[in-house]
Amino acid sequence: MASKAELRRERRRQQEELYEARFLATLARARTVAEAAAVVYGSMPSPDATGRLRHTNLQFFLDAFHSASPPPAYALDRRHPLVPSQSTARERSAYLELARRLAQSGEISYDDSAYIERRMQSYV
Repeated sequence: MASKAELRRERRRQQEELYEARFLATLARARTVAEAAAVVYGSMPSPDATGRLRHTNLQFFLDAFHSASPPPAYALDRRHPLVPSQSTARERSAYLELARRLAQSGEISYDDSAYIERRMQSYV
């Protein structure tokens, strides 16, 4: 029989997985940097709350982008580590898909999108 601590950890893991699935589904609708930032800040949980890490990971990823003279609207700072160290494979995949959508919308260059793809794939 599992101890109370083990049951709490398992419940917390399940809550995090459920939160991550909902969070990434919301992120999948973002087509711009501003929309992705709204996912970060729109309903950020308090510190130590379920799901907070998903928000801070996405915030870290978005910190790699800075305003540029159009076009494109944003440029990638390639000195930025880009991949949050505590991100899950599902998050990294979602960030890659976001980068592709950002390139399609003209928010970032296709070159930056390709760079992000290489970085995400090398993180495995």
